[in-house]
Amino acid sequence: MISAKELIEYIEKEKEIPLTRIANGLCAYVEVRGILEGEIECDLFLFQLILQRMGESPDKLEYIVSEREYCWEKMREQMTVSVFQGKKKWLERAVRLYEEKLADIGRVHRMFACRVRAMSAYWQEKDLELTQKWLVNAVNATFPIWENEDWGNNRLSLMELENMLALVRVRQEKKEAEQGLLGRIGIYIQRNVTDGEEHAKINAKYAWLRARQELLFRNPLEMGRGNVKWALELCGRALEELRRYNMEYFVRPLLNTIVECCNELGEYGNNLLLEEEYRECLQALENVHGEFGACWMPQDSILWNCTQKMYHLESELFRAERRAHCMTQEEAAEGIYANAKTLRAVENGHTSPHAVNFCGLMEKYGMNRERRMGFVITDSMEVLRLRKEIQGHICRQEYKNVLPLLSKMEEKLDMDVAENIQAVRWLYGLLDLEEGRRGKEEILKENWELLNMTYHLLPEEIGQLSEIAVVKKKQCGRPKKGNTTKAYGYRVPFKTEADILNHIVILLKQTGKMEEALRLNEWLVAGFEQSQVRVEFRYVSYGLLLGNLAKTKESFKDGAKAVKYDLRCGKLGGLAGDYMTVACAMMEDSQNREQCRRMVRDCYYLSKLSYNMKCQKRTREYFIEEFGEDF
Repeated sequence: MISAKELIEYIEKEKEIPLTRIANGLCAYVEVRGILEGEIECDLFLFQLILQRMGESPDKLEYIVSEREYCWEKMREQMTVSVFQGKKKWLERAVRLYEEKLADIGRVHRMFACRVRAMSAYWQEKDLELTQKWLVNAVNATFPIWENEDWGNNRLSLMELENMLALVRVRQEKKEAEQGLLGRIGIYIQRNVTDGEEHAKINAKYAWLRARQELLFRNPLEMGRGNVKWALELCGRALEELRRYNMEYFVRPLLNTIVECCNELGEYGNNLLLEEEYRECLQALENVHGEFGACWMPQDSILWNCTQKMYHLESELFRAERRAHCMTQEEAAEGIYANAKTLRAVENGHTSPHAVNFCGLMEKYGMNRERRMGFVITDSMEVLRLRKEIQGHICRQEYKNVLPLLSKMEEKLDMDVAENIQAVRWLYGLLDLEEGRRGKEEILKENWELLNMTYHLLPEEIGQLSEIAVVKKKQCGRPKKGNTTKAYGYRVPFKTEADILNHIVILLKQTGKMEEALRLNEWLVAGFEQSQVRVEFRYVSYGLLLGNLAKTKESFKDGAKAVKYDLRCGKLGGLAGDYMTVACAMMEDSQNREQCRRMVRDCYYLSKLSYNMKCQKRTREYFIEEFGEDF
């Protein structure tokens, strides 16, 4: 399990980084010591910034959050989105409320409030002076020595680095001297951001700004050579990183800059554009955004990020597990609380259990989970990195690369833990199926057995899955009759459970049980959409099941929904496949044939962008067969 206490212990012992360096600027040393000693529950936002300061990714974890934690996390997301949606008055009220309610928690929240005000000043008011003022306040809130030439051994989160990069951008637009800040940021990124995903995200923004600087302030006598070529190479490397980790959300700015650099470099640039097919990849992205992207989504905001986090609401989890175990509230509370009243308050989201009681409830329901935990149960960040790397290879269907990583991960895991058994044995089953070592029926049976270790949905129940009613929004005044119904469906699966369930759906289809596969898939997707937690916070599971559902139904509507979701979350992994579902669904209409031809062609370049060679090959073969020509 990963808790805030265990994480800090890991940092101290494995990375030999003292607590004072972690806490400097974020919060008082006494607060971090309280977290380490288990006396203080670490604030979710602070926890994620601490992880980033250590060069680690918060997106390798699943979070079981309280109603209060989720409320503020959702509000931070809504404030960011409202900047681009033009909701100026709502944003002003929200920022004031945020500052009022969270003023006593720490500097990280003051930093975020200043950051949002800077975004509003830039995108809504178009005021560079005001933007610069709020960005300076945001940087000063947690890193007051940022103007020094030597940053020493201080550690910074990606959010803090983004604030400084945004400041550099504003200075560029004001034609002010750069003053070496961008260079210091670049050096810090290369030295201290050690996690691959985190490095890809922040380095893409740094490379884009660095290249912009070369293009804006280049010497016209150089005729497009020298530093422009270096800028092109910098953007090319940054783009490769994003592609490796299936990130889409900052690819277009980099591709646009690469094309601009190539145009400056004449024949050399033209050869590179032709060889790497940058123009086609950019056009494919522009096309899919033009058709299915939200009009408010920014292309090149440094302070906008893709959605990758995975949240579960503790009240939903405990309520669903108690019912699945056929327990009354009195039975579930026994040995943990004095009476059922406190548990009832937890299940209703009115209170959050103390750490000891939280673990007691999880143990009672047969789960080895903490509030901050990985896709496997471990206290090693190295193992979490291995699991994330394995996930990337599976997404690209590079199964031959999975086995050595899986063996290494298995050696480092406690294989007496049910969740770890699930994660490892499911992956071995996936490889066995791909290599033809075992049959589909055998692996399907094993997957059901693995799933039932923690997820209480039995195979015989598929034929009787009840529809999950959509929960209607609360209305003002007295509720009307018929608007208060809420069906019981069960909880949203954890990441490994979702992987197994998705594989079960695929195997049911492949063994001729199409009706059961479709019913199970629809039931799971409906469960995600019924939850209080927004689907944007559940990309790694919801996106997988939604894309599979669209493909199973060969539905334009569901395919379009999946594509919009991929773009909203800024991910490349499922984009080509989901867009191909839309194209194939449209092939039925002969009037759309030319548009479908273009869409299939775009799918080819989208799969090229995500390094999914198998998908790229299949798309090319389909294109040749359907349209009688090659790319």
